[in-house]
Amino acid sequence: MQSKAGNLSNNAVVGCLLGESDLGLSKLVEEIYDKLKGTEGVSVSSVRSSVLLIGQRMMYRQSSLDADVWEDESDAALWCWEVRGLKVMPVRTRGFLSTRRTATKKIHERITTIYSTLSILEAPGPEAQVNDIRKASIKLSKTLNLEGIRSLVKRVTQKNNIERGVKNIGSTAKESIQEMEKNNKNAGITEDMDDSEPRKNISTNANPSHHGICFIDRRLKPDLMSAISQHD
Repeated sequence: MQSKAGNLSNNAVVGCLLGESDLGLSKLVEEIYDKLKGTEGVSVSSVRSSVLLIGQRMMYRQSSLDADVWEDESDAALWCWEVRGLKVMPVRTRGFLSTRRTATKKIHERITTIYSTLSILEAPGPEAQVNDIRKASIKLSKTLNLEGIRSLVKRVTQKNNIERGVKNIGSTAKESIQEMEKNNKNAGITEDMDDSEPRKNISTNANPSHHGICFIDRRLKPDLMSAISQHD
């Protein structure tokens, strides 16, 4: 789909709407279409094509072997729609989505290990499975539990927010320097053109570079403090 919804491509919008849904393909397409109908270039078939192009349906638990991977909605399977590649998504959402994806992978690891351990415990021949139980126990201890996963998500989110804040501060500094250089250039042009005013009067103010530094400092400090206070 080539049309736009706001500043986002339709694929990006579909990606935002399908993320982490547990619906089957047909219901998901219907739900997304209901939200986008009326948008130029959007139809049921175009939404379905977009979902299949950029999305994938992951199973984070277990389901029956004969389950329909596109339409099954059993709670036991823990289905979850994800975007295949984050590049299709808006830049500002990629850090958040990457963190969420890390969390779901950790959940999948934990569930898979638990099921493996239960299978060993339920198997016949207790004497023969002692070593297997020991191995499974060690493996289970190495996977994060729910509290550990929550802590991981919190730390990664804080790290991403701080990095985003630093990046924003860097952009602000660059803009300030460019503005300072522009002002200095304009001041130089004025100096060259104004022959009636003594040259010494041009430097009666403090060094313009000093004002530029102070201007940058005034703009950076509130942003920096805001970034720090949000992540203490």
